[in-house]
Amino acid sequence: MDFILIIFNNEFQLTRYLFKAGNPFGLDLAAINIQRGRDHGLRPYNDYRQLIGLQRIEQFEEFGTGVLLNISINWTILLFRFLQIGTKLGYLYSTVDDIDLWVGGLLEPKDSDDSVLGPTFRDIVADQFSRLKKGDRYFFENGPKINPGYFTLGMNSSIAIVPKYQVLILHIGRIDRKINV
Repeated sequence: MDFILIIFNNEFQLTRYLFKAGNPFGLDLAAINIQRGRDHGLRPYNDYRQLIGLQRIEQFEEFGTGVLLNISINWTILLFRFLQIGTKLGYLYSTVDDIDLWVGGLLEPKDSDDSVLGPTFRDIVADQFSRLKKGDRYFFENGPKINPGYFTLGMNSSIAIVPKYQVLILHIGRIDRKINV
């Protein structure tokens, strides 16, 4: 059986001790993210797939092969880790149309091995960056109609040939230069 192994070194810090302070137990970051999405009225995962032009997930099994999400002494988790993702989701949700955006987005199959995000989250993140760029009147590519301190076409061409990691290195200190930015 194929499955992807995901191990977080700080798993317990995020699932048991987050914001613990003086209390015996902390909070669970995943549970907080799911509840935050519900509190803000985010629609279910399938609705967002449809909004961006993807087909709705019809069956839990479409999420693919099993994923080991955490390592625990809890026998339930040890038993579940070898099941398919869809099977796990079927235990948690009544229908695929109930899956929370955050959960579905993290677990959806990626379209390529290079991708960190699946198609739904990739589209959402791309939309956010596009809105940031278009909404920032001082963004360097914006011309004189929008940006009072605009760069000329020649200046923009010069900026475009500089690798973005070099800009980061110059401004925030040491960064591994082998990264693909």
